[in-house]
Amino acid sequence: MHVLILGAAGMIGRKLAEALARHPRIGARPIARLTLADV
Repeated sequence: MHVLILGAAGMIGRKLAEALARHPRIGARPIARLTLADV
């Protein structure tokens, strides 16, 4: 699964990215790619 986080430089986006990096799954689906962007 590819996950895109917009606003990754903000507090919520940063914490979400850190959590997904520590536990790279959403339910039973593994996260293969994590893309961070700040607009």
